[in-house]
Amino acid sequence: MSRLVSDADQLAMDRRSENEFGFPPILLMEQAAARLWESLRDSSKQKPEGLVLVLAGKGNNGADAWALARYAFLDGCRVHVVTWGAGSTDNSRTMSRLAAGLGIGVSSAENSTSFKLLAEASIVIDGIWGAGFRGPVRPSDLPLFVRWLEALATIRVGIVALDSPSGLWWGAPADSPVVRATRTLALGWGKVNCWQPLYREHCGEIGVLKLGYPAAPPQAAELLEVATVRSLIPRLGPSAHKGTRGHVLVAGGAPGMPGALVLAARSAASVGAGLVSILTDSDLVALVAPQVPAFQVRELKPEQMGRVRVKSCVVGPGWGRGPDRAEALLGLLGLSVPTVIDADALVAWKTLQDGNLVPSGVRAILTPHPGEWERLGGGGVDSAALSAQSLNTVIVLKNSVTWVLAPDGRRAVWDGRLAELGTGGSGDCLAGAIGGYLARGLAPYEAACAGVVAHGDCARGLAQESGWFTAEQLPNALARWETPSEKQKG
Repeated sequence: MSRLVSDADQLAMDRRSENEFGFPPILLMEQAAARLWESLRDSSKQKPEGLVLVLAGKGNNGADAWALARYAFLDGCRVHVVTWGAGSTDNSRTMSRLAAGLGIGVSSAENSTSFKLLAEASIVIDGIWGAGFRGPVRPSDLPLFVRWLEALATIRVGIVALDSPSGLWWGAPADSPVVRATRTLALGWGKVNCWQPLYREHCGEIGVLKLGYPAAPPQAAELLEVATVRSLIPRLGPSAHKGTRGHVLVAGGAPGMPGALVLAARSAASVGAGLVSILTDSDLVALVAPQVPAFQVRELKPEQMGRVRVKSCVVGPGWGRGPDRAEALLGLLGLSVPTVIDADALVAWKTLQDGNLVPSGVRAILTPHPGEWERLGGGGVDSAALSAQSLNTVIVLKNSVTWVLAPDGRRAVWDGRLAELGTGGSGDCLAGAIGGYLARGLAPYEAACAGVVAHGDCARGLAQESGWFTAEQLPNALARWETPSEKQKG
């Protein structure tokens, strides 16, 4: 999984590289400029034919932009730099002097000529503010910045942000002024800012250019990747049987909503759980049982709960919000197995939480979508991370970009961004998949990561194969996600 870093830790790494290892910052900037221009050339297969318009700020992000302008100019491109004030660092002054000495065109951001040049641009480089930006945008800068955002919104050429789009910062509230880039090229490591759900679309395609740093900064989060997550899943040898593959209990269903329960149960089995049992309301048993002949289906009542011997539990798909649900959830938590709390069970969880009734030592995974998260208290990723720690639970913040937060402070993000997955029942499949991985022996945080990635990657495959799809197709896709060779590795 790829390391994502915070802006503060990136800046600290820059200082450490200079002070501890003797790496002059301008050395890394020169390397960055070379890698940036190489990446831009490789992506287009040829150098830009029109104007390369570079927006350069006062600080070190601006220094990177000036250096990139020089590389583009020396490669034979027509280049113009729009400046956002005189350089405020030695590096930005040096890089601007080197570029100006070549005769590269320069104008200020306030100059009307600078806006007119957008019509000639074949690509725009956003180097106004980068990893050093601490939002919000200062009032003195805001009017001009907004003018440029409005002007950039009218063009139809690529806008490439260096490190992160200008105006973006961790925790930026909705509707903050941020450049909308078509591509973001991060230097050294991916910047965690770019994976905030509110602003992921402002970053476009994200690439990371490795530089010669002598050490690595602390990890703010890990970017989940298919191959790495697959390696977390316990391998099943030829002698594996239903008992060793784990037993999942799925509780849910209400009048008019038995389908969610079936999807969750099928998904648990599809990721390799050997046994699946279902508990549902008495009037649904006869309706659900024929749909899942491989699973045991029983009535949800207190005396049944004590008889169940399972390795994991999934509660909530299609459950409804009846007055008895909190009591039923409390009984299921008494099984003392890792439990996925999804959909309507989140309402029951909130009732228990507000009444200080959640048993100590519960190993829970909460899987709210944005609306459910607001009802649980809301807030951004940091707020969810604090809740995970205070409640000693794993929280899966479902969105186009999904975050997984562990009670020990670990954070992971899945760059899903797939409109086709926004279909009724897909969340039930995710809950079931996480429950299945719990039954196979994964710890809650790892099971959540595995479920999110398997679910998201299968959805990508379905979208590529058939375009729009329905949740009924996900369990079959999940069953194929681990290749036969992987399943049989010892």
